[in-house]
Amino acid sequence: MNTPEAIAVVELNSGSHALDYHWENLMTYGKQGNLQAVFDEYAYLLASGRDRDQDLVTLLHTQMVDFLNIHTVSYTVDTFKRFKQRILHNKDIHDEDSKQVKLRTHFAVAFTQDDTKESDTQRKKNIRNAFNTPFRPFVLATTSIGQEGLDFHNYCRKIVHWNLPHNPIDLEQREGRINRFQCLAIRQNVAKRYGAITFNEDIWQEMFAKASQKEKLPGSSDLIPYWGLRATEDMVKIERIVPMYPYSKDIWDYERLIKILSMYRTPLAKHAKKNS
Repeated sequence: MNTPEAIAVVELNSGSHALDYHWENLMTYGKQGNLQAVFDEYAYLLASGRDRDQDLVTLLHTQMVDFLNIHTVSYTVDTFKRFKQRILHNKDIHDEDSKQVKLRTHFAVAFTQDDTKESDTQRKKNIRNAFNTPFRPFVLATTSIGQEGLDFHNYCRKIVHWNLPHNPIDLEQREGRINRFQCLAIRQNVAKRYGAITFNEDIWQEMFAKASQKEKLPGSSDLIPYWGLRATEDMVKIERIVPMYPYSKDIWDYERLIKILSMYRTPLAKHAKKNS
């Protein structure tokens, strides 16, 4: 919170009531945003599935510090002049034109399968962990390599498909990165419906216990309430965003994908797939 952009946000939020000291403005900012509840939820997610012993607090503290401690790095940016020099092997380009251009960045990293350097591999892991926190980065851009094996559901419920896959299963794979166990949309709905309960120890565990009691009907799946909830008009949903140009083939492709996907999800289709 001591970076120039963070200081600007805090001071802007303080407005005309800004105090003399940044740390005082920061305390007010944290109180207004209910920072304690933010960390309570984050600690609950990190502690899920772990033994609740005396080492848990130390473990959570260490993980939070590691996940939030993202250092800036500098990448070499290619320019047209340097590209032209390499292609033509041109020796006549001036030295100032062939100098490397460095770009300083907080979160940019190449999500490729070529993990040649241990430092690059660790940075990718750190960026993924940081995106799964309630703090920066707030937007993750990735190619189709991010549609499998990566989980981004802790604090993300909107997915933008820059391009559409040909296979409807690939569409489900992409959206499955944010549609998972106790994902953000599920937690928001549970908190909205059962957040007013009186709790004893762990508000999140007790809210989900209340949701299980209220949402599950006789014969209901154990996926409720951790994967799905009773549908209501005002419930928070995972959002699929598909930008499409007018008269583009993406319009037809999207309609085809949704039609095939709806057929794939029917019980008859699943029964046929099981017996094939």
